[in-house]
Amino acid sequence: MAKTKADLLKDAVRAGSAPDTATEDDFTVEQLERMLDPSPTAWKGSLSARKPLVAPDGHVTLSQEDIDARS
Repeated sequence: MAKTKADLLKDAVRAGSAPDTATEDDFTVEQLERMLDPSPTAWKGSLSARKPLVAPDGHVTLSQEDIDARS
């Protein structure tokens, strides 16, 4: 079950990412999620997957299968 905006705000305050005086209206759900996980992965699969890994900046990262094929 997805967390509510209030739960996300409580977690962000507990983590020190948001001030104690913050209210739900101060942030969007996306902003709160980003505070709690500032560097989400582009794809959460295995390193040897066939689907290429794409970094947050958009460049493709070689999979373990690609690296093994080049050896």
